[in-house]
Amino acid sequence: MKKMQIVALAFAAVFAFSAFTSASAFALTFEKAKFLINGIDIPTGTTAPIDTIGELLFENVLNGAAFTCSGLFEGVAEPGGKGKVTKVFSLAGVEIKELPSVLACTNEKTCEKPEASPDGLPFPIEAEQDVEDGKFWVLVAGSYEFTCTVLGIKIEELCVLPAVGSEVTNLATDFEAAPATEPKYTCSSNAEESALTNIAGNLTSSTSGNLSVSLP
Repeated sequence: MKKMQIVALAFAAVFAFSAFTSASAFALTFEKAKFLINGIDIPTGTTAPIDTIGELLFENVLNGAAFTCSGLFEGVAEPGGKGKVTKVFSLAGVEIKELPSVLACTNEKTCEKPEASPDGLPFPIEAEQDVEDGKFWVLVAGSYEFTCTVLGIKIEELCVLPAVGSEVTNLATDFEAAPATEPKYTCSSNAEESALTNIAGNLTSSTSGNLSVSLP
């Protein structure tokens, strides 16, 4: 039987981060954007804490097996539209480092007892703008380990996400991530057969003030 392959992100909806360019995931119509606190650039040499509460849908695009996971993602926003996710927590506030500590996950289809943990933190993030329509996006990369029982067989996989973008909307004090574009992941050296979607409503905020995405 084909192995189920799934993985993820964490945008915190919050974020992941490390250096990668927009060209790796999007067309050349995307340009760098930046994070603002109370409408002001983050000063050089400093960072601003960011937190995201979000829910992710992991789905095998071949066999339809799927599950959702909820969590809290803690990280920092940096000057120049960069940042990183440094820690992942359960909704109960327990830090999730690696298996056997896991996020709270729920079976959606053909995936019993799903569990997922981040691998290789920190994760990288980058803010960008589509110059054609003016919309802002946040890109995130990362990798997750998961276990899932499919048709009585327990599967363990490590899945790597090169980069995925979510359109974001600035609200009064934070920003909201829309469902992500459909990415594919490579899991345990197998073919790219998995997809990840941010559930609508994922919010990212900062204890330093009102967080937003803007042009440089």
